[in-house]
Amino acid sequence: MAQVRLSREAERTLQKIIAIWPQIMHQQRKEKIFTMLSLLMGARKVRIADQALVIEAVKLIVPKSYDPFFHMMENMEKFKRLTLDPFDDMQAYAALPIKVKRWKYPRRSHQKATAKKKIKVTSPSFCSIILSQN
Repeated sequence: MAQVRLSREAERTLQKIIAIWPQIMHQQRKEKIFTMLSLLMGARKVRIADQALVIEAVKLIVPKSYDPFFHMMENMEKFKRLTLDPFDDMQAYAALPIKVKRWKYPRRSHQKATAKKKIKVTSPSFCSIILSQN
């Protein structure tokens, strides 16, 4: 693995990201992130990784459930406005967009609704055996 060089901003970002996991997992996660960083840096012919590249490398490694954490890191004001403010401010709660999904009901034809279905018994039931013996 090639030596990965990080900018100061990228180093701080990496430390914030690594801090979300338990201490025992730090080295393992760092190795995975550095491996992905070296691949991305080689593909883009970059010598020093910046914050955006570190975040992109980590996004490729961690599950999708970590996305709110990255949204928080990229733009804290937007994250706070969309996620946290509705719990504190009634106006922010009322400003939330409400998504309403409508769907069309399939039209039922009158013939299908009124037609009687015949039930065909393929195996004799217990009641029919008793009734036939009497």
